[in-house]
Amino acid sequence: MTIARKSSTLTARLTTALQPLLGQQSEHKTTDELSRSIDCIMRLALQIRSLSLVSTEDYDSIWPLLGSSFDENEMETKHSGSNTAKNLVRLPLCPGLRAYRKATSLVADHGFGKGERGRTPKYKVKALVLT
Repeated sequence: MTIARKSSTLTARLTTALQPLLGQQSEHKTTDELSRSIDCIMRLALQIRSLSLVSTEDYDSIWPLLGSSFDENEMETKHSGSNTAKNLVRLPLCPGLRAYRKATSLVADHGFGKGERGRTPKYKVKALVLT
């Protein structure tokens, strides 16, 4: 119930902020569809964040920078078809995720961030990039 209420609040704020881009004469149907889509995304994001706070793992996002070297251990690629260097990231499309076993403690809010080097991830979802 808390997630649904928070999601509705965040959706209303974002929809209001986007209204100047949509224009005053945008169709009511379009605005309703956009609000439903945003609300679905917000609910999922809030659920993921809530679960990460109470889980037994710390998470580290993998978000490659433009122009960084392609690392096949952490990235999957979609080739752009151009003749540029194929070992450079041209555009990150989707972030990856690593999970580390949490140190035993009663409460910790590490969330998503930079993982500690030297620890082996429990599992890894590769980032999707365009090379």
